[in-house]
Amino acid sequence: MEKFYIASGKKETIYTSPDIVSFTLTPADEIVLADRQSRELIFLDFAYQVKFKIENISILDVQWHDTLIYALTKNRILIYDEYGNLFEKRSIPEPGNRIIVDHDQIILFTEQDNCVHQLNDEWRRIEFPFGISDLCVKKDTFVILDGNGDNLHILSHDDF
Repeated sequence: MEKFYIASGKKETIYTSPDIVSFTLTPADEIVLADRQSRELIFLDFAYQVKFKIENISILDVQWHDTLIYALTKNRILIYDEYGNLFEKRSIPEPGNRIIVDHDQIILFTEQDNCVHQLNDEWRRIEFPFGISDLCVKKDTFVILDGNGDNLHILSHDDF
């Protein structure tokens, strides 16, 4: 990972690994990243120094929401506080490789599949007539980039 300064053109290496799977930013501009090769969840401080690590964990995706870090593994979602303390473990209905966290819901999906799993109080499977490349959620609106990457579908939660 490099930090690039536009004005000067200078690059600064802040972390090196051949297999960073996912990262997220905290409100304090700290970086939390998942390193698949070392099987670590790494917390970098605002100066990009390693603050602490959680070892022996294979993370597929990581998201920051509110004051919590949501780490998706093969079989569950691990929820950590900002200090790396395990707050909660959540089972998932089936494996996925992407997680989206928005206010009161967690969305789990796998690229190119045609469904998402939504967790409010319970897991709910939602199927679409197209594959999903990427997804973002804002309150009750879903914006989905289809499996071909050429159409955006904007859906209200009321649509399904």
